[in-house]
Amino acid sequence: MPNKYMGSGLDSFVWQAEQGLGDAFRLLNEMADCQACPLRRGRHKVVPGQWSARPSDSLVRTVMFIGEAPGEQEDQEGMPFVGRGGQLLRRMIKFFGFESFYITNVVKCRPPDNRNPTAQEIQACNLFLKRQIKLVRPKIICAVGKFAAQTLLGTDRPITELRGRVYAFTLPDGTAIPLVPTFHPAYALRNPKQTGKILLDFQTIHAMEVQYVQR
Repeated sequence: MPNKYMGSGLDSFVWQAEQGLGDAFRLLNEMADCQACPLRRGRHKVVPGQWSARPSDSLVRTVMFIGEAPGEQEDQEGMPFVGRGGQLLRRMIKFFGFESFYITNVVKCRPPDNRNPTAQEIQACNLFLKRQIKLVRPKIICAVGKFAAQTLLGTDRPITELRGRVYAFTLPDGTAIPLVPTFHPAYALRNPKQTGKILLDFQTIHAMEVQYVQR
């Protein structure tokens, strides 16, 4: 594995490439070398995404959780959702028994001081995200937070209006993937009463996952 990938969370995509998905290697190189926005200059590590475990035949049943951007701890480790908010998300994932999932963010590099990503930064990473979705081919997408939901749905409606419904994200080949928006776990940490709404959204995702497994 090239040194620039070590400890950056890229090993799962490298594994995919070994299984015949050669496009994954090109995507990794482009993420690591990207200079499309100013975030490149301040990051420690690019944060592409992480599998729950090495993919297997159950990959086709996976859920893809897409957040907004890496925070300080993610930037240091090169792994998504490892800070306080991410730990809450992972506890919820474990509580509902999701075993085959993928976690990533709309933006792959940390914005300074954990500020919100700008439209320019989101646009710079948008092609990466679309290619990730095409490679992962999840059965269900969970848009975690305002920026993920707005980016994937192409809207500026607030997350308070978007959550509570199931939408469709359409791949270039016409495949429609169910998409469930929910609040970001960092928001739940600031507003504990909203945690129940995230759990309701996870219940919706879990019910859909069960249906896919039973087919």
